[in-house]
Amino acid sequence: MAQQHALEPLAQAAGLDVHDPALVVPACDCSGFVCWALGFGRRSDPAPYTDAAGWIYTDSIWADAMGAGVRFERRARATPGALVVYPKAGSGENYGHVGLVMEADADGGARLVAHCSAVNFKVAPFDAIKITSLEIFERQPRSIYAWCRTIVV
Repeated sequence: MAQQHALEPLAQAAGLDVHDPALVVPACDCSGFVCWALGFGRRSDPAPYTDAAGWIYTDSIWADAMGAGVRFERRARATPGALVVYPKAGSGENYGHVGLVMEADADGGARLVAHCSAVNFKVAPFDAIKITSLEIFERQPRSIYAWCRTIVV
């Protein structure tokens, strides 16, 4: 509790209300985790693969992979290091989700995915980042595989 109190000013500066009951558990964000793991910042100048404010998030990753493919290129098969992503639109959930493929089978399907989620806190070990089966992504018909292109600036 003391740690949460000490971090409250940082959360408020980031626009989070730690007293909001809709904030289920303190957890990191899936698209922020993926950008960190891929080695680039989550926010840049507005580009075809970000929202209007320049943020990379699940919907912008999915839209870029399904369209222009500037930073994220759609792939028919999973390979380790690829992303698996679905958008908020059409998911029936409050958010989309993205993870990193850790292991793929011979047919090109992901077997294990590293992802960051508040739901991960509900099952021991209680960590936001876990490597799990593809189950959460298999429930979403709009899930796709994507590859992150190297962008030289």
